[in-house]
Amino acid sequence: MIFMIFIVKYFNLMNPVSLREIRQMVRNKIVATGLIVYLCVQLFTVMLSVLSEAGNATHADIAGKRIGQEVANTVCVVLSILTIFAIPVFTGIRMILEKSDDSMDLQFATTLRPMQFIDGKITSSSTIFFLFTTATIPFLMLAYILRGVDLAGTFGSLGFMTVIAFFSFYAVVFIGSLNFHKIFRFTLLAGFMSLLAFVFIVESYTFFFFIYDDIWTEWYEFPVFALIFATLCLLLRAAASAQLAPPHTNGQFQFRLTSTILWLLWGAGLSTAALVRKDEDYLFTWFYSACALLFLMFFGAVSSRPGFNRRVLTDISPRRRLIQFPFFSSAESGVLHVLLLLYLTAFAGFAVYGKVIIKTDFVEVGQMISFLCYPPAFLITTRLVWHAGLRRFSNRKFVGIFASVWLALASILPHLFTIGNDTAKPEFWPGNLFAVLDCYGPGKFNIISFHSNFSFFWLLLTTIIYTPFIVRAFRQFRIPN
Repeated sequence: MIFMIFIVKYFNLMNPVSLREIRQMVRNKIVATGLIVYLCVQLFTVMLSVLSEAGNATHADIAGKRIGQEVANTVCVVLSILTIFAIPVFTGIRMILEKSDDSMDLQFATTLRPMQFIDGKITSSSTIFFLFTTATIPFLMLAYILRGVDLAGTFGSLGFMTVIAFFSFYAVVFIGSLNFHKIFRFTLLAGFMSLLAFVFIVESYTFFFFIYDDIWTEWYEFPVFALIFATLCLLLRAAASAQLAPPHTNGQFQFRLTSTILWLLWGAGLSTAALVRKDEDYLFTWFYSACALLFLMFFGAVSSRPGFNRRVLTDISPRRRLIQFPFFSSAESGVLHVLLLLYLTAFAGFAVYGKVIIKTDFVEVGQMISFLCYPPAFLITTRLVWHAGLRRFSNRKFVGIFASVWLALASILPHLFTIGNDTAKPEFWPGNLFAVLDCYGPGKFNIISFHSNFSFFWLLLTTIIYTPFIVRAFRQFRIPN
């Protein structure tokens, strides 16, 4: 009971936005009609499954629980299509349509925080999810009666779909909250759902593995899987809140604080596991996950507005000014925040690597350096180019996109331009991350040595050039007179 009260209070589940969403859902005929149609579809597909299997099944098939397994598989497929695809699409479209200049201006005249808008949307989506899931239980009980699945397999499949569904909810809410045009957000929503559908089709057996057998043999594997997706949901929640925050507030604080805490907790946990078990895989998991997180944070920082809003400066504490600076909303403080995490990641990663590995593999070290340094170097360089003159022709919001496109082209074009030329060496083109990936075998040490040294000194140079911008922003970071 105490745990449920904590969840309700922390995630603001009973806020005005949640109540409005639930009230609209109850009054809206779409949900009621969808529930009736869903039950009819489930009933029809289960009938077809039972009749087709019963007509073709032998006594051995019945004894082997084939009919019950087919019924459970059919029920889970229909439920997953609804909960993982239909509900997120419904939520994402509503979020995109509702975030307009007319509706979002209400935040300036209300005490509701952006996080409450996010939690309200998630609450309504989760209510629909549990409504349809509970309506599916009688069909799963039929599969249980037919001895197709056991209770552990049933609840395991539901738990797996719940984790994926909630991740989809947070992802589409984040896409809907982005500060871009509606067409661009609709394109991102379509791309995300297409990617999710591709993974669902390719890994369809994994989605329902609990029905057939125990693929994950260790007891801790599913909790770790759920914990990973819970971490992603917390990051998406904080990022969506930052996107919804009005310009005159310190909207980036929650996201930077959340990402720092999660970076620290996962780093401490996986580094300890690597040291205790003497297994570098735990370290590589955290290190490359941290590289991906830092790239996304850099992407947001270089696309942010330079300088500080005057109202934000009133929240500065004179005694904690130095600590507060990396967590306040501006491009310069964001770059500094990510650079600090980047250098700490490098220090901790190589320190643990030296304790775990008996014999140093310089190819692995070079890959770690390249993947850690190349993306930030591209992003900071693009930001410097924007300051130098690109700002006259392009909005700051596209700086991260320009840098990402540049990074992709630097990795693809060298191989395309040198097709049919045996004497060319595209592996030595600066910024080629594909060459960094393929660095095993004879003669590959020179390639990884080149990229690791080039990326390190490129990042060092761009950091030195960008330092005056950070210093200038820190001088402005004081309580206004």
